[in-house]
Amino acid sequence: MKTSTNSLKLGAVVAALGGVVALMMLAANFDLNQEGFFRTMILYLLIAVIFFAFAGAFKSNGQWGKGVLTIMAFVLYAIIIAGVIIEMLSLVYGLILLVFGILPLVCALLSAKSDVWFSEAKF
Repeated sequence: MKTSTNSLKLGAVVAALGGVVALMMLAANFDLNQEGFFRTMILYLLIAVIFFAFAGAFKSNGQWGKGVLTIMAFVLYAIIIAGVIIEMLSLVYGLILLVFGILPLVCALLSAKSDVWFSEAKF
């Protein structure tokens, strides 16, 4: 039986909190009169979904291996940075989301048991 380390548990919690923060930012920016309203809301929802999928990867029998977890983290960073560059996200919101995105990856890569946790057969 596999046992999770505290750093893996922390990574899962921080990733889930990142999804919650993205949804809170969506609610804070909700304005039907804004031009490009749907594009902005879809960006926030996409970021939240990736954060929640990222958190799900930390559970036992998760859907991703360590390599896929790393790739998806960089996909998340690219989406956040692109959102800031095209001004769909504010710089402050982008930095907050990047911090919530970097911490779970750091927790996964620095954990002593992450190789065992993420490498076992998923099915």
